[in-house]
Amino acid sequence: MSETSETLNQLVEYLVSEKKGSENAITQILTINHPLFKEIERAAEIPFRIFFENLKELLAMFHKLDFKIIQKGQFGVEDGYVSWFFPNSTNDVIRISKEMFDDINDDTPLSECKLKMMTVGYWKAYYVKIDSVIPF
Repeated sequence: MSETSETLNQLVEYLVSEKKGSENAITQILTINHPLFKEIERAAEIPFRIFFENLKELLAMFHKLDFKIIQKGQFGVEDGYVSWFFPNSTNDVIRISKEMFDDINDDTPLSECKLKMMTVGYWKAYYVKIDSVIPF
């Protein structure tokens, strides 16, 4: 499996370098197959395929799925992550690294915090975390 991933990554990198004029098609392929989607589906136990292109769309999707965002200053927030309580839980949390998005800060409109392009070969386990918070 890892060899297949490496081969796919090399192929994508080659195609990007060879086909500068085809960047739009390559970007679409990379977006549709972004490893973040599969990892969120697995970690959050979402039984269907998900897709979003920016932080605003991710927030809307989680809201519709009844995940509760953990606001800045609220108990359970963690620096460097956008975090949500699972539906019907005040302890179980899914966290997504802010590194997944371009230009994410307090001054940037959420729709402009675009998902960074990435292949499986560059995926890091810490980009999506599941943990529990226990209030004192």
